[in-house]
Amino acid sequence: MLCDRCKQNAATRHITKTVCEASATRHYCDPCFNDLGLSEIPNDFLLLFPWDEKGGESFSVVGVVSRVEPEVVALRVATSSHYLPDSEILIRAKYVPPGLQHAGIKFGFCFPAEGISNILVGVEHQLQMSQMSAHDAKRDDGRPTTSTRISGERLTEEYPTNGIAHIRLFVDRMQTASKNRTSLIISTLDDQKAILLVRDHGRTFLSISAVTSRKDAFESRIMDFFGNLMMLPVRDRVTAYNTVPASLRTWHYEMPEDVNATVLLCVSIFRQLFDIKEAAGLRFSARGL
Repeated sequence: MLCDRCKQNAATRHITKTVCEASATRHYCDPCFNDLGLSEIPNDFLLLFPWDEKGGESFSVVGVVSRVEPEVVALRVATSSHYLPDSEILIRAKYVPPGLQHAGIKFGFCFPAEGISNILVGVEHQLQMSQMSAHDAKRDDGRPTTSTRISGERLTEEYPTNGIAHIRLFVDRMQTASKNRTSLIISTLDDQKAILLVRDHGRTFLSISAVTSRKDAFESRIMDFFGNLMMLPVRDRVTAYNTVPASLRTWHYEMPEDVNATVLLCVSIFRQLFDIKEAAGLRFSARGL
């Protein structure tokens, strides 16, 4: 068996590591094992080689380390499944082997897309405060109320409080955008609850998922919620999650053309289905707006 890294030497070190409940085994020769510093780090390091499961649910990136900080390793993107070239992704340093924590080092990795928020601190660049509206830029005490980041065509805004009140603004922008395809992810700040809205050539679709292996009855709650609204999914798909086969169920629903109806539905999902309070914060990540 050849080394997974150099593809030349015989593999003499065989290790299994886990990141955010996802595990994989890798095989290295002694030189590569030592170069990566794998003997010096805990079990939750980032698996820096192609993920075992391929497909549309995979996040992948190749880039060059642009800077290293105590808690963060910044990677300048060359190619990625989700981000444009020259974007900068910020990876939690504890997941990167010491041998790769040096500016100028090139590396890449793949990871299940639904778990990537646990690996990354951020992706986009901070805007200057002058680029934000006066309403969003200041609170009564003069501190910022939102965090706004941009990477290529993706815009992310975080509202630490009263996130539900901003749903209408983003849905309106998505519905009236000039581009044929736009998307909007609305999520809680801890990324535990989220919905995806996609507008494609005048039609809007909503996607929502549940991990079926969890015993929290959330799958049934989703089905009951949309069933009570007499809404049938246009697609009901089951895929793997964290290497567990058939453990993630995703429903896709077509939204009404009426903007108010779409806004009310999104608000109801966060209030009633997700049990999110009015004062809670939300994150809005949009593409094509």
